[in-house]
Amino acid sequence: MNNRTGKLIFGKSTIIPNMSKMDFIQEFNENLEEFEINDNVFENSMPLKNGHIKFWIWFYFKENKLIGLNLENADSGLVNTYQDWSNDRNRRKRESHDKWLIEQFGEPEEEEETVLIVKREWGEATSYIDMKNGEVKLSIVYK
Repeated sequence: MNNRTGKLIFGKSTIIPNMSKMDFIQEFNENLEEFEINDNVFENSMPLKNGHIKFWIWFYFKENKLIGLNLENADSGLVNTYQDWSNDRNRRKRESHDKWLIEQFGEPEEEEETVLIVKREWGEATSYIDMKNGEVKLSIVYK
C-alpha cells in the first residue's frame, strides 16, 4: 500500500481508491467468488497475499466505484468458531492485523484497546475487534 495514494497490491492485482467496478472486475475476475455484474459486494474465492499475510477480502462498491474493503487474516490456525473459541487466536489475529496496518501505513492516529486507526488523505484504515461478536478484521474506507 502506498500511504499517499492508497494503492494496494495483492499478487498481480492492484486496488486503487475509487476504482471503477469494471476495472476491478477485469483486475480480480479470476480471484472472485461467483457474482452478478450488478452486485455491490464481492469476495475473493481464495486468500490473496499482501506483505506477509494472506487475506480473505470483501470489496464494497457504491455507484460503481470502490468505496472500501474488509480484510481478514486467512491463516487457518487463527479461525474461531462458536464451538471452538479461543481468545488467544483472536488476540494473535488482531496482533497480525495491527502489525500489517502499521507496516503498510505507518503509526496510527488513534489507538484504543479494541481499535487502531490510521488516517490518510485517501481515507482511513482500521484494525478492530468487535467485542459483541468477537469479529477481528481490517477495514479500509476510501473518501
